[in-house]
Amino acid sequence: MVRKFAGILALFTVASGALGAYSVREGDTLSIRYVLGIEDLAVIGPVQMELQVPPGGMLTLPYAGEVMAASRTVSELQAEITRRLSNRFRSPEAFVVLSKVRQDFYSLIGEVTNGGQFPLEPGLTLREALAQGKGYSRRPETLRAVLFRRGKPAQEFDLFTVSSSTSRLGEVALEPGDVISIQTRRQERVWLSGFAGEVGAKTVEDGTTVQQLVADSAPPVQRSEKTFVTVVRSGNPVFRASVYDLTHGRVPPFPISDGDFVSLAPEESVRIWVFGAVADPGQHDIPASATVALALAESGGVKPEASLRRVRLLRAGGSREVNLVPGQSLDDASIPVRDGDILVVPENANRVAVFGEVVKPGVHTLRDEFDARLSDAIALAGGLTKRGPANRVWILRAAGDGKTEKIPVDFSRFLKNGESEFNPLLQPADVIMVGETPRLEFSQVMSGVLGLIGIGNFLK
Repeated sequence: MVRKFAGILALFTVASGALGAYSVREGDTLSIRYVLGIEDLAVIGPVQMELQVPPGGMLTLPYAGEVMAASRTVSELQAEITRRLSNRFRSPEAFVVLSKVRQDFYSLIGEVTNGGQFPLEPGLTLREALAQGKGYSRRPETLRAVLFRRGKPAQEFDLFTVSSSTSRLGEVALEPGDVISIQTRRQERVWLSGFAGEVGAKTVEDGTTVQQLVADSAPPVQRSEKTFVTVVRSGNPVFRASVYDLTHGRVPPFPISDGDFVSLAPEESVRIWVFGAVADPGQHDIPASATVALALAESGGVKPEASLRRVRLLRAGGSREVNLVPGQSLDDASIPVRDGDILVVPENANRVAVFGEVVKPGVHTLRDEFDARLSDAIALAGGLTKRGPANRVWILRAAGDGKTEKIPVDFSRFLKNGESEFNPLLQPADVIMVGETPRLEFSQVMSGVLGLIGIGNFLK
């Protein structure tokens, strides 16, 4: 029996030496045995136990009391238990073996071939962890990689960079519970015209270039010097190149943005006329597959004062109003032009007057893209002055009977509480007054302002 026990102690000693400076952690399993003198052994019997280190790392041991195990090496823990036992026994000795190390894990999720939870080996690097995924389900350049640690984003990284043997980031050691998330980049929506088999809305990954769009087209686009790709953004042309130049590396990569119109068209063209608030009004020959949005781009783009919400399209047999504000009416923007079409782009007539206790009183033009509210007009006027009484705001509006309607608004309730009914929608030619006008007759001031914005004197 003594010989057998001596063999166990020898194994314990070898195991302790092999672990070196390993520190015991919560969740580890320890085998502990007391070696006592014959007289003590006869009284209490042999003491041997197997314990899992609990949260907090404190062990409660017979005859030794509470002993902190976490963050100590096995040798340090043995020495401490032996010291505690020496208070009660003659020449005791404790032996500790780390019988089972707590298993930690990390997770690899998202666009990988082999995702899931994996055992975390000591010293495992970010590069080695990514290799467990066995490749990606999409092109690496279209993916976004993030390392989460303790539930929070710790590092966003480029997959190509990490895979390089010279990358320091690739050598970062993972910690228990780390999550590596590989996700598709933000997707964007563009509209295509002239692409065989792909006409209308198309979803592409963030970062997609015109070159990639042409290369991925099905059926393939013919590499002709007489076929051009045009990109229109917010009504203005931002890119144009032949398919031949695109596919032969003669043009730098051009990234597509959300809402772009991408047209593929041969040199065949139709003749249209564009008038109004555009940079180059008049006659234009444009690709036959072009849309109304591209027609505006071919006319040099729209001027800042243009109203894209009320563009008039005149075509044989009638006319219609189209909304070309980006993202608001996709059907209107993608209307194909026809030979002989006429487009008229009016100026934005959505003007209001703001006076009284504001920083910049006067006439202001509201943005055409959305329905403006009282807060938009006051913001254009520079906001309220320090004396500006937000609770005394009036909107003067022309009534149908030729009279003026005076609408009181307690704008302070919107500013303080966000009550939307106190931030009403405005109409063209509205006049906003903040505070009183004691020095002049109210009707005289209003008549002057209304005359300034060109809507006539409707005050009676």
